[in-house]
Amino acid sequence: MALSRADLEALAATHVRDPIPLETLTP
Repeated sequence: MALSRADLEALAATHVRDPIPLETLTP
């Protein structure tokens, strides 16, 4: 099941222990 950008942003927002910069999600 592929993840949409919204899903990735939601995951990044929930994993506050290991935050993921949006720069790594955007091409």
